Amino acid sequence: MSVIDKATDNVTATVPVGDSPRRVAVTSDGNKVYIANNNTVSVIDTAADIVIATVPVGTSSCEIVVSPDGSKVYLGNFYNNSVTVINTKTNTVTAKVPVGEWPMGIAVTPDGKKRYMWQTLTATMSL
Repeated sequence: MSVIDKATDNVTATVPVGDSPRRVAVTSDGNKVYIANNNTVSVIDTAADIVIATVPVGTSSCEIVVSPDGSKVYLGNFYNNSVTVINTKTNTVTAKVPVGEWPMGIAVTPDGKKRYMWQTLTATMSL
């Protein structure tokens, strides 16, 4: 993962992450970045630009989002029709929620009470 300075558009750091990084999500306070890789999620401390945890998720994810309060990360797992939930305090998987075929996009309401996703073959579902 590359870190780019907004003012200069120059790369200021390169952080090695897992195999085949696909998506990135940032906490609302900007302190952590989550990278969806092939079978893992890399957790990056933005102050030091280092990986502080690697969470095994056991599947390739095509979407990643952080809850507004920063307590959870949600991953849409395209190949096994589920959403993985990660507890950000412990950096552990707490649930795999079955959903419709080929989940692609995830959104969380500002109050964090509902999660929405879309699938390529089915209608939008709430988790």
